[in-house]
Amino acid sequence: MARSSRQPEPQPVGVSALKQVDAAALVGVSPRALRQWRDCPRNLDGTYPGPQLVAWLVEREGNRVRQRYEMTEEGMMAIDSGDPVLRRWRLAKAEREELALAVSRGELVPADMAQNILAAVASRLRRFGEWLGKRDADAAGRLDRTIAGAGDALERELGGDA
Repeated sequence: MARSSRQPEPQPVGVSALKQVDAAALVGVSPRALRQWRDCPRNLDGTYPGPQLVAWLVEREGNRVRQRYEMTEEGMMAIDSGDPVLRRWRLAKAEREELALAVSRGELVPADMAQNILAAVASRLRRFGEWLGKRDADAAGRLDRTIAGAGDALERELGGDA
């Protein structure tokens, strides 16, 4: 006799003590998915209380939908616009959009990229200064002062450490 790969049909039982396969069929998931829900209601004997399981699932899914809705712009717009949290969220979103636009226009580069570029330029200038110092100490001193002045000007322009 050949074995069937089909799931066994749920058997009618009392709804207050459902076996795993019956409880899974009740809420429309696989027995494995039901087993993975650690916080779903269970009876002491390991069976599932049907009415409490359905109520738990409705609440769980409702919370998930509400969380997704509230994190969208439309959901945030539905919340009272006088809310300071909403104002902060809108400001943060606007700043993020402005930064993304500036990066896409090439007006900004990521800080680590800028730091790598400046480090490469500084390394080349140091090597050139060492080479020049071996040939003409006065010219190397003038170059050193010019570079230091340019570095100070850049730091002032950037408003901090360069």
